[in-house]
Amino acid sequence: MRESPDLQQLESRVSELIEHYRALKARYDALHAEHAKLAADRQRLIEYNRMAREKIEHMIARLRAMESTDD
Repeated sequence: MRESPDLQQLESRVSELIEHYRALKARYDALHAEHAKLAADRQRLIEYNRMAREKIEHMIARLRAMESTDD
């Protein structure tokens, strides 16, 4: 029994949609992984910035203390 042209067209369209879905899913997964990496990098940089700020504040406090003892 031969399939009707409408059924063949529908099957073709469904196959195209499935392929498009798979491509979008792969892109989404890649973007999601990249986002997770960037979020981790951001957290690492925030922590690095906090530690640098604390060191600078500590150095400034030491300089001020040295300055006040010189007076």
